[in-house]
Amino acid sequence: MEHVVLEGQPEDALKHGTGKASAKAVSIEVPRKDNHLTGTIEAPQDGYVMFAIPFEKGWSIYVDGEKQEIFKANLGFQGIEVKEGTHQVELKYQAPGFLQGLAVSLLCWSVFLGLTYYFYYQGKPKKNQKG
Repeated sequence: MEHVVLEGQPEDALKHGTGKASAKAVSIEVPRKDNHLTGTIEAPQDGYVMFAIPFEKGWSIYVDGEKQEIFKANLGFQGIEVKEGTHQVELKYQAPGFLQGLAVSLLCWSVFLGLTYYFYYQGKPKKNQKG
């Protein structure tokens, strides 16, 4: 690959990665979960790395523990800027709105269980009543 298109980047951004990349420059370990990938980047010079993962909200990429800005690369994939050297990379995915949906679900279940408890004990005859 000689050129990668980085959307939203200045034109001189392409100068940083126009050399041919080594096939072993980026290695990703076999994931234990689909939403969490780890691996290593070996960058012979400052440049960009493209991951063949569709560009979409919900992804976070960390290089050596620092969160990186994700660029749209090659018209639909994820790309990040890297400095020369060997780096640890971590990619995490969390569905957008997951935490909000979880909170709403917990609230609704709490209301449901509370009302069920309330109406169950409202309909039971009380013991120790004279009458």
